[in-house]
Formats: sequence, C-alpha cells, structure tokens
Amino acid sequence: EESLKWFARAIQYATVDYQQLPEEQLASIKMGLNSKLINIYAQRGITLGKLNRTEAATKDFDQVISHCPTDWHPEVLSRGMPSDIVAELTALAKRSDWGSNGWYNLGSCFAKVSDKAGSNKYVYADLAMKMLDNAVKAGWTDADITESDPKLATIRYRDDYRELIESLKAAYPRLDNRVTQ
Repeated sequence: EESLKWFARAIQYATVDYQQLPEEQLASIKMGLNSKLINIYAQRGITLGKLNRTEAATKDFDQVISHCPTDWHPEVLSRGMPSDIVAELTALAKRSDWGSNGWYNLGSCFAKVSDKAGSNKYVYADLAMKMLDNAVKAGWTDADITESDPKLATIRYRDDYRELIESLKAAYPRLDNRVTQ
C-alpha cells in the first residue's frame, strides 16, 4: 500500500513535467517521459494486481497503452525502449486473473510492439493473439471493437486473428448481446 503513494507521486511529477515542456524541447524529451510514465503505470498496475485490486490495475494498464508511442522509429528501437516495454508487458501477462478488458489491452500493446520489432515481430504478434484468446476466454465478446481497433492493425493479416473475429461474430451476432467485463 505504501508503494502506491510513491507511484502516484511519480506519475504526478512525470505528467506535470510532460505537460510543461516547451514545444521546441517536446520532441526530444517526449519519448523519455512517455517511457517513464509507461514504466510507472505498469509497475503500479503489477502492484495493484498483487493486491487483488484488478479493476484499478486494469485502469493503469489502460494508461500504459495510451502512452505507448504509435510512431516508434528504428533509432528508438535501437535504444531498447520496446524491450523495456515488452518486459513490463510480459510481467503483466504472467498474472492469470485479468478480466477480459485487461487481456484485450495486453493484446493491443503486444500488437503495437510487434509493428516495429524487427526480427521479433512474429513473437510479439503471437503474444498479442494469445492475450486476445485469453480475453475471449475471460468474457470478451465484441467483434466490432476488435475488428476496428487501430492498435490491432499489425495483426489483422493473421489467419488466427481472422478466425477469432469470425468466431466472435458467429457466437455473438447481435450488438446488444455483446458485453465486455
């Protein structure tokens, strides 16, 4: 519980720093601050999960996703940032008690990582699919969201992704029957 107070303070300071950057400095510093926020939210999410506060952990994991850069460039990859993110995501994926939204969000993050992961692209795409399968097992039913989610664009080419979409559509054909937990 005490560590949660420190996580909250770290998020507050990193967020303030990020929002107060002059425009000319923003581009060069933005990536580092995003990385800090991702790591802080991920670590707090892990801590909340260990405390069986899954709903709060899922909210922090949503923050991890919102701070994941959509424009990773090769020079950023060479500095190892995605491997740091992947280490955090892998730690989160080891928990078995995520709800459907938590598993879905993990899948979304792994899909984003796979986009620019070079030779590891398929490893992360496989992890994304595993997380999406876990989401469905945990109660995820919304084919429309899954099919239109831009974070999943990098795995839409996969046969198992298309099979997942088709199985969701077949099992939950009406929008009003779809519920996420």
